[in-house]
Amino acid sequence: MGNLKTVFFVILVTSILIIILVYPHSKGFLQIWGKYPSLPLSATTVPQLGTATSGTLFQGAKVQSFPRNRIKFSEDGYILNRRHKILTYRPKWAHERLECKKWSVTTTIFEVSEAVKVQMTLPPEWCMVIVGDRKGLENYTVNEGKTGRVIYLSAQDQERLATEGVKLSAKLPWNHFGRKNLGYLYAIASGAQLIWDFDDDNSLLSTPAQIMEPNSDDAVVDTTVLQAVSKNDKLACNSFNPMPLMGAGQLSSWPRGLPLVDIKASECQADAYRVEKTTIAKNKIAVYQSLANHDPDVDAIYRLTQNLPFDFEPVQNKQSLLVPDSAFAPFNAQATLFTYEAFFMLFLPVTVHGRVSDIWRSYLGQKLLKNLGYKVVFTHAQVVQYRNVHNYLADFESERDLYLKSGKLVEYLKYNFTSDCTYSLECHFESLIISLYEHDYIKIGDVYHFQTWIRSLMDYGYKFPQLAKQYYLQSKWPDLNLFVPVHPGGEGELNKLLLRSLKFFWPKPLLKLLFLVDQELPPATRDPFAERLKKSMEENAKSVEVKFNFIPRHISGGGHDRQQLIMFWADNFTNSEYVGFLDDDTFITNHVLLEDIFDEKGRPHVWGRSNHISDGFWKGVEKTTRWTDNSDVEVMRTMNYFPVVVKTSHLKDIRSNMLKHHPEFKNFDDFFRGLRTKGYYSQFNSMHQQLWKLKNDEYNWHLEAISARDNHFKQIIGITQEMTFPKPRCALHFNYDNRRRQPKFVEDVLKRGFCYSLVKSEFDTKSEHSQLCTNAGYNWASISTTTNTDQWSFEGLDWRWDNRTVLAHVKRIALNRARSDWNEEELKLIFA
Repeated sequence: MGNLKTVFFVILVTSILIIILVYPHSKGFLQIWGKYPSLPLSATTVPQLGTATSGTLFQGAKVQSFPRNRIKFSEDGYILNRRHKILTYRPKWAHERLECKKWSVTTTIFEVSEAVKVQMTLPPEWCMVIVGDRKGLENYTVNEGKTGRVIYLSAQDQERLATEGVKLSAKLPWNHFGRKNLGYLYAIASGAQLIWDFDDDNSLLSTPAQIMEPNSDDAVVDTTVLQAVSKNDKLACNSFNPMPLMGAGQLSSWPRGLPLVDIKASECQADAYRVEKTTIAKNKIAVYQSLANHDPDVDAIYRLTQNLPFDFEPVQNKQSLLVPDSAFAPFNAQATLFTYEAFFMLFLPVTVHGRVSDIWRSYLGQKLLKNLGYKVVFTHAQVVQYRNVHNYLADFESERDLYLKSGKLVEYLKYNFTSDCTYSLECHFESLIISLYEHDYIKIGDVYHFQTWIRSLMDYGYKFPQLAKQYYLQSKWPDLNLFVPVHPGGEGELNKLLLRSLKFFWPKPLLKLLFLVDQELPPATRDPFAERLKKSMEENAKSVEVKFNFIPRHISGGGHDRQQLIMFWADNFTNSEYVGFLDDDTFITNHVLLEDIFDEKGRPHVWGRSNHISDGFWKGVEKTTRWTDNSDVEVMRTMNYFPVVVKTSHLKDIRSNMLKHHPEFKNFDDFFRGLRTKGYYSQFNSMHQQLWKLKNDEYNWHLEAISARDNHFKQIIGITQEMTFPKPRCALHFNYDNRRRQPKFVEDVLKRGFCYSLVKSEFDTKSEHSQLCTNAGYNWASISTTTNTDQWSFEGLDWRWDNRTVLAHVKRIALNRARSDWNEEELKLIFA
């Protein structure tokens, strides 16, 4: 009876955990709390998701920086030199060892298992390396059926290798799953072209299994596989669960490492896909993951709450299933075949638990494989697993990072990771590892281990695949969430201006929109408004969110003040790395490029204007800005461009620094009330006053004098001549533009922006689009030499008094890239 009570208690606790971690993200939760998720946070709410009773969720934000001087593989240095210095001799540790093109690699601390015995029965062209550990055996009997084709690396052997110059052996921790990395390196150094990565409790079901010979004949030929196509591309799942589609005995099954938030999400279920046949070049499949019968690789939550064992029923002639290009699937180190092109990703991180290590490897490796154009497939069960003894609760503790971090990791890899490497995989690989460290997925020791791994592969003659540059043009855009406070009363103008121009000019795959609506509005008005917002933009954006905010009137004063205050607290509403503020009367003026928002170092552009003007309002703002940090000077006015992009984590620094200069206030809400009593103010001026002093080198400053006689910026320490070089904007502030009452002003701006977004080749070939512009009076000769008024005029002030704007225009228009997805219906309206 006591044992039954214990089992019941474990199941109950685990079920509650699943509900806590998974259910809030499901549609059921949204149905309870309303159609849209809201964050009814006051301005004083700590900017973290979660509450005092439910804890804080891992956000995946950047929390640390890797020292730049420890980077080893930048494209302009180490790699270019090393390419001509690959060692041509056989490594000392493999000199009198085996040489095979096909290798099996495993690690064990036990006696010879049945899985290893079966592996020994493979044809003679297969060799095997077994990696031991200090907890394991010193002598390992390997003479069954394959004498002379099996290598056992004992702990003593590995210590000797460390003294012989195998640096990886000296650096890896003992008594860790990651010692297996030496097995991979040994196989590669010994001529491997295929590596079967397996666990000593996963036995092949056939000898040899089909999975072992994927490229045995002509690798260039096409092969038929299955692909899962999302039925709703607008709501595609970030992760991919192959088990239900591959004949799992239990439809509710999921592989270890699948993000918990996706287990019950409707867009991630088997019925959200249609499965169809397709053909691909066989040599484009880099990784084959075999499913396992009897005891599949599922996580501890599954083992504690669901039924095992179960087998997979083969479907559709046992054809393999592709991982969709838009999703990431966790795969393991238990029954996985790697082709030569994927050897670079074999390294298992060692600063995380072994039950996390291979899953992290699979996710980061998939990111790189996608950039290279290679595929991952899941095959029907080629192995049966009779699992070594495990404690499920101990497994649960070991897998903690999988439950708390995998969802954010997949999201980060899919949308946010970028690097400056354009062709070198070594450089890009290192950048990714550094990024994972900086975002708290691994520890710094793994960065150094990966660097040693990359260098070892190079020393032993491995040829890294090279990147195709187009992958980087698509992936370098940082994680930017556009933040728009809106009100139902302004819906007509919002649709006419901001939303129309966003739909036409902002790249759809890169548009992340967050609309913020006041919680206090009557639901009868608020909810239909939110519904219309989402519907109007969901086909034109990567993501659209509507969130609600509640700020007591005595804090914000209501109306305009409320919108200014909530921008200081944008980190309460988004986890994106950057937030871009827009007013609802912003009007985008041209096809927005990465270079319009960020510089080549990934820093947001900031446009600052001199405060050398006699306007009473701005003179009042100047005094208030100086009051925020007790300064003698207002450095710049920054209410002169959109979107105003700020690193989200810097908002906390801004608030803290203002309070530091005004200890008379207990919190930022009190400070803001004090700010309002000072008269006129600008939230952007105040923000950038702090950023100039706190985070100067993390932004790219463009400073606009009012005229040639304006000496304001010459008097401020730290402002360089380079900062005053003109830079065109990509938006105007409609209601403050002196031209807004001109007939057809909106269509004229759209028409001009469209023509100024084309490339020279379109005019040279007299494309249909360029003909529209030529007929309207915009040919390449005029476009390439004459500045676009809308990019240089903001709120009535024109930067073109500075003749350097022509040179800036020429540089900007040279960046134009041909676009194929112009809205043809909109073009008909514009050119009517």
